[in-house]
Amino acid sequence: MSVLKKVYDAKNVADARLLRGLLEAEGIPAVVRGAGLLSSIEIGRFRIGSPPSVWVLEDTRISLALRIVHDYRTNPERASADAPAHPEERAAPADD
Repeated sequence: MSVLKKVYDAKNVADARLLRGLLEAEGIPAVVRGAGLLSSIEIGRFRIGSPPSVWVLEDTRISLALRIVHDYRTNPERASADAPAHPEERAAPADD
């Protein structure tokens, strides 16, 4: 039986989706949880709810996933420059 393991608590939805894209580019299926409109609300310095998080199947290359997360945490600017576009975020082809 496959079990999901949380590998990252994101700052926001974009952060979570960027890391998901990095994981999926390496062939590691990933899921973003808590990315709904009202999953987390910030009021001043206080946060209500929980931030988005990234999860992977525990039995799918978990050591590689954790290394990617570590690299992303230590140098997110480099990771975001190298990140491929996620399929749902790619622009649709223009009609001629």
